[in-house]
Amino acid sequence: MLFSRQAVRQMLTTYLIAFSALLGVFAIEKFDFILRTALTYRLGPRSFLVLFGAMMPTIMDAVAPIAALVATYLVVLQKREGREFLILSAAGSGGRPRIEIAAAMACVALFSSLGVAGFLKPLASHVFRSEYEAALAGVVGRGAETGQFFDARDTVLHVWGDPSPVGRKMRVFSFDGDRLDQVFASNCADMRVEGGRLLVDACEARVFAFKKPESESGEPLPMTPHCRICTDPDGGIDVVRVKGAGSRREFDVNTLFPPEVSSRQDELTLPALLARRDTVFLSRSNGRKGTIIVQQAIVSALGVGLAFLAAAGTTARTRFLALPAAIALLLGCLVLAGSGAFAPADGSAVAAALATAALAALSLGGLVLSAVVTRPMLTAPRLVRS
Repeated sequence: MLFSRQAVRQMLTTYLIAFSALLGVFAIEKFDFILRTALTYRLGPRSFLVLFGAMMPTIMDAVAPIAALVATYLVVLQKREGREFLILSAAGSGGRPRIEIAAAMACVALFSSLGVAGFLKPLASHVFRSEYEAALAGVVGRGAETGQFFDARDTVLHVWGDPSPVGRKMRVFSFDGDRLDQVFASNCADMRVEGGRLLVDACEARVFAFKKPESESGEPLPMTPHCRICTDPDGGIDVVRVKGAGSRREFDVNTLFPPEVSSRQDELTLPALLARRDTVFLSRSNGRKGTIIVQQAIVSALGVGLAFLAAAGTTARTRFLALPAAIALLLGCLVLAGSGAFAPADGSAVAAALATAALAALSLGGLVLSAVVTRPMLTAPRLVRS
């Protein structure tokens, strides 16, 4: 028992170190994205730190299983090389210490994965979306010092000028394919973001609609790729001018800005995803996603068994191959579970529970089996090889 406690403490310390190191490595790519977002929207240090911190849980759910595998591998390998398993075997302890160590680290991997993916990640997604939408509202309200163009499918929005009580200058260029179709102009536009929509209220507006040139028969002339504003047969440009007192234009925020914000489903915690009525999930898609989260956590626990196998199979020839192979196998299992291969899609909570229980039994069996079959290689590796 004393040996198991000391080994688990070592594994937890190594787990935290490996988790922090891997998180730092994977955070570099996210740092670049958040930095570019902060520079684009001219965010302050507080907003930058909030967005960067809220992005970390998206990495943690992939890092936690790998960190548990690495920690288990390093400590078990150290115990093997220090002949500690041999001493325990000579004292008649049997395979109990290895099973205790494997069970303890499997629980760490399981609950850390559930905590991150099921609770921390949804909270971080909500914080990130709120801060991101505030950044969008801020950049729309402030604009850019030299003017800024926003591309919205067949429409280009251009705003400039400092905010003032009467609004700001705005131009909306609408295209029909490659041809300029309409220009909406206002020098007193008030812009704000509400409910994923950019609302533009103009106290006065001028609209310039460019009509397609027609032939003598009245049919529209065919457009050419180089013709942005085509002239009519007389060489002029047929423009319809409309002046309005007040008007409103609406744009989808996701068409103006990169859609980096996650969906609202990502903000639901694990209990909310698995909410059910009788034997059926309230939402089929939510129930399937919650089932996948639980199944991925179970597969994460299986990584501890892979760490035992990798430690037992590490020799002078395989010392650079055993750990990477175990990590690759674990990632493959996580991807398979994340694809929904074990999650029923019919919305039945009973079927999901049965599939998850079967996967848990398989993982538990593999964990115990790995702790048992590795006994000879962990106790006397040279004797086994000879």
